Amino acid sequence: SRRPGPAFFIGFCLAMAGIALISLAEGESFDSNPLGILLSLAAAVCWGGYSVCLEWAQANSGLSELQSTRKIFFWGLLFTLPFLWGGGLAPDLTRFAQPTLLGNTLYLGIGASALCFLAWNKASALIGPVATNVYLYLMPVITVAASALILREPVTALTLGAIALILAGLALSQRKAPPESP
Repeated sequence: SRRPGPAFFIGFCLAMAGIALISLAEGESFDSNPLGILLSLAAAVCWGGYSVCLEWAQANSGLSELQSTRKIFFWGLLFTLPFLWGGGLAPDLTRFAQPTLLGNTLYLGIGASALCFLAWNKASALIGPVATNVYLYLMPVITVAASALILREPVTALTLGAIALILAGLALSQRKAPPESP
């Protein structure tokens, strides 16, 4: 995929400023816990690594999105199991006899994980991992819209300004660079 140019990074900064404004719009304080910041950065690096590996796998493996998602889940489960047993947790399947727990687990495993990863992998295959990740900027916008529609929370001028920054950043990040002259 093409490398991001200066417009991408300017758009990124605009969108992050909008996201910060939405996050702090309610007058909440900014607490800086070094461990939390480190874990957030590690999660971002891991997600970036996942996106790069996914792009490579889609280009070189010849697998469909469903097949690659199935392989990713298999390897993820395989590498997670040692932490389960190393942490002292014993697999007790009798818990799943309760319909509520079984339903919640199936929803999280199939709906909130497998189907979402499948959709993500399909989007990455269609528009590329960089463009797909840029659309994560819309999550706060969708959250504000849903809270206004469902919870009847007020939308302030600051929030509208933040949404404008996010949308401008998204548009700038997705702008196609002019073709280079020979």
